[in-house]
Amino acid sequence: MIYLVTSAWLAAAAAASPAVVSPQWVKQPGAELMQEFYPVAAELVRLPGRVMLNCMVGLEGKAEDCTVAAEAPAGLGFGAAALHLAPAFRFRPGRVGGKPERAAAMIPVRFALPDDPAAAAGKAYAPRPSSPGQQALARRLVERGAYAAKMADDLRKGVEKDVHERDGMREDPVLRAQATEALHGASEAVIADMGEMVTLALAGAFSEAELQQLLALSDEALQRRLEQRRRKIDPEGIVAALSGRMTAAAQSRFCQGRDCSDKLEAGGAAP
Repeated sequence: MIYLVTSAWLAAAAAASPAVVSPQWVKQPGAELMQEFYPVAAELVRLPGRVMLNCMVGLEGKAEDCTVAAEAPAGLGFGAAALHLAPAFRFRPGRVGGKPERAAAMIPVRFALPDDPAAAAGKAYAPRPSSPGQQALARRLVERGAYAAKMADDLRKGVEKDVHERDGMREDPVLRAQATEALHGASEAVIADMGEMVTLALAGAFSEAELQQLLALSDEALQRRLEQRRRKIDPEGIVAALSGRMTAAAQSRFCQGRDCSDKLEAGGAAP
């Protein structure tokens, strides 16, 4: 009998409780704003990140009194960046019994850079088939230096552009220096491999007889001839492939001794 009375009382209490509706997303930050606050060191080496914010959603739908519940990777500035983004969040306020109420909300924020078109193109890059004879002759051309040197110079300029575009942005100077060093080190390591990629590209673009003729040309005439065969050599594809390798190498260098995983465990805690 006690059990039946208790069950009846609980059922009546549940029926009498007002309906509770949690805050709902209305507007999230756009890509430009996310990019503006992206931690610079992580952006340089293209690391993603995740943050869980603990906020109150006010009656006007704004996120208030936010704190960082968890962030990953830790220590790279993703939590602070998410707090800077919080004023741009907009919600439909929570409701209790049909009336708006100030309510707590756990807000996930994911930082990820857009896919690099050059890196995506680089993944599909493959030189045309060639024979050992073609490759030997092409290697002699590469040893003359000018063609591969120009691509190496273009790659270095791209790295410097990435670094200097972020000058003056708020960032831990130590982290920024570490990311810059990782990027420079990765670019030089990749450039060291460039010669073989250019060799295979030239070998696939010219016959053995043509390569013999190219070896007899002056540097100026050689550059003109290579430019005429540009589509087959595909220098843009080579640079794109190298860019993808450079990003992976920069991440590896930067993440030595630190956990760069962006995984948050269930409940928002960092692993």
